[in-house]
Amino acid sequence: LVINRDVVPVLSRLFRQVSDQGVTLVFTCRDHDYSDYLEPVRERLPSLNQRLERFTVPNFTTAEIRQAARAFFQKQVPDTPDGGTAFANNILTLSADNRSLLEIIQNPLLLALLCDLFAKEGNVPPDLTVSKLYQRYWQEKVAYSRPDKSHFAPLAIEKEKFCLRLAKILFERSTTQLSESIY
Repeated sequence: LVINRDVVPVLSRLFRQVSDQGVTLVFTCRDHDYSDYLEPVRERLPSLNQRLERFTVPNFTTAEIRQAARAFFQKQVPDTPDGGTAFANNILTLSADNRSLLEIIQNPLLLALLCDLFAKEGNVPPDLTVSKLYQRYWQEKVAYSRPDKSHFAPLAIEKEKFCLRLAKILFERSTTQLSESIY
């Protein structure tokens, strides 16, 4: 979701409705988007003012990337004790000349997604971007039913329909809309 001033009131109502049902919400955004569109919280998200807890997540350092990647790898592939070090070295080496990959591995959430998707394989696509990471994560983790191990199981289909309906509602209620362009 690309946040803008028009989406905030809709998002606020949605967040309130969902949180009123007892659901804990976690969302992330860049610091400048948060300060531009969501602050001051008492004005922009009045129904969440008392419930909202903001946490700034700093970028990982090289040592933290190495440690986190090893830990994620060990969780995914516990039978390969030295594989985590090799995986961490691999992503650090790939990111040395790749700004997109560096952006991913410095961000704790994005690094977790990357490791969840690629730790078992041990390799990361060199052309990986944040958009491609989200797209692949959507395909493999969200639009998928773990109990049925299928993209076509009723649960997988319903999860995808729900997410797409929600995106459609937010998109339709926005007065400004993002369009992709091709040169």
